[in-house]
Amino acid sequence: MAKEKNLGKIIRELATTKHFMVFLAVVFAVHFGYALVHQIPPAVDARAYDTIAQNLVTAGEYRLGTGAVGEMDGAIYKIGPGYEFFLAAVYLVFGHHFWLVWALQALMYTAAVLMLAALAGAVFNKEEKINWGALYAGVAPAAFFIDGILLSGMLMGEVLFIFMAVMAMAAFYVWGEKPTVGRSAVLGFLLGALYLIRPVGVVFILAFGGAKLAR
Repeated sequence: MAKEKNLGKIIRELATTKHFMVFLAVVFAVHFGYALVHQIPPAVDARAYDTIAQNLVTAGEYRLGTGAVGEMDGAIYKIGPGYEFFLAAVYLVFGHHFWLVWALQALMYTAAVLMLAALAGAVFNKEEKINWGALYAGVAPAAFFIDGILLSGMLMGEVLFIFMAVMAMAAFYVWGEKPTVGRSAVLGFLLGALYLIRPVGVVFILAFGGAKLAR
């Protein structure tokens, strides 16, 4: 409970500090602005994810082609299905708009930066006041990582994976010592979603499980 209160306190302080809110606004503007300026058309894997998502919405089928159901389909070879279902949910609710996906991804990346800053403050800050210089030095490279900016403007699952991974780390940090059924269910959902988005998510499952066994 102490960790949860501490993390919540730092999040509130970050969210009420003007210069940090300006920093987050710049992060969002850079990621979303890059996407709007370059408007990268879906190609190769990104085009496949888009097609699968559209087929999920229009036909209720997780597939790339238009052949008979039961035929071998290229969708089986693509990483997923987590990101494809995310795209399908966006298309179902808001329509087939790439700019909206880019905006959501920029927002998720910005939220991940906020949570990373809060986790860094909770774990490493030993004083009552936040060491802003150290915090910015640690968070800024992640916030403006060139690959992160590029991926925010593409139909790729990495930004969603980063967002879910940071949320899973935060959940494990505050709930890991005193789990309940509800907390375990939320963390299980986050870890399961991670694995469905990218199989490398199993690393987080193994790391969290190993940490619990070690304790």
